[in-house]
Amino acid sequence: MRQQLRRQAGAHSDHLQDVLAVQERELKRRFEAAHEDRLRAERHKFQAELAVVMGELKGVRDAITARADLDRAAHHAQEMWVACQGLKQAIRTGQLGAASWQQQLKPLRDEVAAIRQVAGEANRFVESVLTSLPEEVLERGVYTEDALRERFCKVERLCKRVNMIDDEGGSLFKYALSYLQSLLVVDAFERLPGKEQRDESISPKLNTYEIIARARYCVDKDDLLQAVRYMSLLQGEPRLVASDWVRDTRLMLEARQAADALLAHAAATGLQAL
Repeated sequence: MRQQLRRQAGAHSDHLQDVLAVQERELKRRFEAAHEDRLRAERHKFQAELAVVMGELKGVRDAITARADLDRAAHHAQEMWVACQGLKQAIRTGQLGAASWQQQLKPLRDEVAAIRQVAGEANRFVESVLTSLPEEVLERGVYTEDALRERFCKVERLCKRVNMIDDEGGSLFKYALSYLQSLLVVDAFERLPGKEQRDESISPKLNTYEIIARARYCVDKDDLLQAVRYMSLLQGEPRLVASDWVRDTRLMLEARQAADALLAHAAATGLQAL
């Protein structure tokens, strides 16, 4: 009986240990599952809060970067505008303090180099405009508008004096006759009708005196482009006399147009930065 009781007690004790071990494992599993669920929930919550904070930080960083880019763009536009203004000023005034219009010629290579340095090679518009400038403009420069108006007076007088000379030339008598004619008819074409002749369509049938009279009107109105169009209609010796003035005026107009285009580009870039 005692032996049997001992066996039963041992079996009962083993059974209790097994039951307790099973309960322990079950409780441990439930605890770990609950702990994992709670940890997962806290992790998700933390990730959501972290995502919000990271979004705000990214927004602040993007705003700071955008503001810095705008400041750099505005500063670059200002530098570009100053460089373009220097080119236009050089075209308008030439060499300051020059004694005559011949000495006002100022090479524009330094001004063009300054614009190219500020703009950089990536700016295709600026590079194409600067490349279009003739080499003579860079090396020699252009005559100012005042110098071209002053030269036009001499060209006008000489063209009238050789009005009767064609492309084949003429005798001394023909030169004298042409000179005499210029003295007699100059007053007849000195005054034009009241309306602005520069707004009319250019007719190839105009004679030398009419062409010069209309070109003079355009020069007085600061319309050198239209004056060049009229002077290009000249034929014979007057065309040869006016060829240098026409060429120099075209160079000045090309340089001025390039400077205006660059200034407009710089102004547009500055407005875009603002």
